[in-house]
Amino acid sequence: MKTFKKILKWLAISSMALVLIFVALFIISFTYSPEDMGKNQASVDWLPSSASEINFYERGGFGWIKTYNCKMKKNDFMKFADDNGWELKEDKFEQRFRQYNISEEDIIVKHALSYSKVFANSGGTRVVYDIENEKLYVSLSQR
Repeated sequence: MKTFKKILKWLAISSMALVLIFVALFIISFTYSPEDMGKNQASVDWLPSSASEINFYERGGFGWIKTYNCKMKKNDFMKFADDNGWELKEDKFEQRFRQYNISEEDIIVKHALSYSKVFANSGGTRVVYDIENEKLYVSLSQR
């Protein structure tokens, strides 16, 4: 009987320790997220070589996010969009938005090619290509 109680006590303590370890790792996954940022870069390896004046912010880990904008000729953008499976639509109404950790002021695009896929958790992909200024804006996020 004493052995059984010792085993139960050991299991209870071990279970609580495992829960505490799990909670600690969960908290760490939220607090430590590697970040990368670039302003006015000439090129990056994840965009076509035709992209220029590249600005980006990226945070990994749980709740990852990647936002970027760049100059890109329309025909290069069309190929890039096709390669990414973005089904574009033409928007002639004004779009107003900000890019997380890149723009502090509203970006206003009056004539665009756009793509949007939003998940139930509000994560997803938003693409806006400013036809007049040949500028691409992309936001990707897990949530």
